[in-house]
Amino acid sequence: MPTKRTTTALISGFAISFALVACGSDPVEVPKVAGIRLDDAHNVLKDAGFKEFEDIDAISDRQPLMDANWVVVEQIPPAGDRMDQKDSVTLKIAKPEDEGIREILPQDSPVLAEIRERDAAAERRKAEDDRKAAEKERKDAAQRLADSKSYVGKVDPATRLAKAAIDEALVFGEDVSAGRASVLDIVSYKQAFKRTMDSYIAILEGRDLPDHLEGAVSDINESVDGFGYYLETLYTAAGSTAESSIARSRIVYAEHKSSYNDAVEKIYEGSSVAPPLL
Repeated sequence: MPTKRTTTALISGFAISFALVACGSDPVEVPKVAGIRLDDAHNVLKDAGFKEFEDIDAISDRQPLMDANWVVVEQIPPAGDRMDQKDSVTLKIAKPEDEGIREILPQDSPVLAEIRERDAAAERRKAEDDRKAAEKERKDAAQRLADSKSYVGKVDPATRLAKAAIDEALVFGEDVSAGRASVLDIVSYKQAFKRTMDSYIAILEGRDLPDHLEGAVSDINESVDGFGYYLETLYTAAGSTAESSIARSRIVYAEHKSSYNDAVEKIYEGSSVAPPLL
């Protein structure tokens, strides 16, 4: 009889053990992996006994090739929940360089800390680049000012003679308007005016013209051509067309006077020498 009871007890014990095994292990706590690299997350979960993972791109529909290049932005279930180890853990992932990654990573994420440090380093580099650029611009501006002052000293006499010639051309136009000059006088005057202006432009272009003033000299050259056209409009200032020709010549002169003065002011800017404006 005792043997039978022992046998019965052993059988009952095996039955209970089998039932426990059949029911599976107890649920375990899911570790926190949101915010770390995907390869590290897999290792942490494996160490906790989990073997099944579903990696889902949280930004697009990409497939991770290298787990170390990805970071977990959300885990399902969340850390602290309990689940059976044979069940799958869902990991929503993204790349550290993805737009908007700073907003979706947990604030205590070490990857987010890396990103912020890179951001700070980039800001420091930009600030240093901006400082160097500002310093270079300050030096360049000082050099431009020195070059302008030197250039003005070389071309100022010729510029004042050119102003006198252009002012005289306006007076000549009034003589034509008053009938005190013929077409032949106009032709002769225009040729003499062109020679004077050609000499002036040659001086502007040949006296160590600074690069930053090339545009201003080009504008002066264009305006000088305009003054030549002003004189050409006087060719028909006779008879029935005289009034309209004179009116047109004054418009042409005014247009080029403005652009000429603007260019001369650019050349003389910062030189402490008053520009000879029309």
